Amino acid sequence: MMTNGGQRLLPLALLLLLSLGVVACATLSRPLYFTLDMSTPPGEGAGYTALEQRQVSVDTIRVTDKLVRRDILIRIGETEVEFYQDTKWVARPSDLVAEKLAAEFMPPPKSAGDAPPVLLLHGDLLAFEQVDAADGSVYAHIRLKARLRTKGRGRHEAVHERLHEFREPVAADSPMPKAVVEKLSHGLEVIAAEIARDANHIPLD
Repeated sequence: MMTNGGQRLLPLALLLLLSLGVVACATLSRPLYFTLDMSTPPGEGAGYTALEQRQVSVDTIRVTDKLVRRDILIRIGETEVEFYQDTKWVARPSDLVAEKLAAEFMPPPKSAGDAPPVLLLHGDLLAFEQVDAADGSVYAHIRLKARLRTKGRGRHEAVHERLHEFREPVAADSPMPKAVVEKLSHGLEVIAAEIARDANHIPLD
């Protein structure tokens, strides 16, 4: 027969086990956070190296409503989307894209007297997502409307506007969403180079 002392210890032991279970569940349910590859050294970015006698400075990147949240978006149909439940961006997509593009256009350190004219970049981020196609294939997809203007012009006085789109497959056996995030980083490098080539043809007053 259990003594009174043992009866008192039993509820305490159960309470301790329940507490440990709650802590373990909380630990296991912590989300993973992803960011874009910001490691490009100044002067070596895809955007900067494609420029000719000018610079591009990122001013603003706006997003559509579906990209306001930090959850990584998955498009599973023309009218249907979902989000990873346990995986998030470390910051808002608009901030990450602005930082990544800024890194791709970052010039090397030099004196102010050597600085070429600057074009300001405004962007509307319309898609930044994983696409799960009906045939089972997976894509990384970016759609960015870029507007370039010279300093001294208003934000709505763009001298060049273009819709850039990047869509590339991701190997089906790759770890998700890590592989998609890496492909999205690469996609922004491709778009930065396209923006730079457009900028080269803009007359500078």
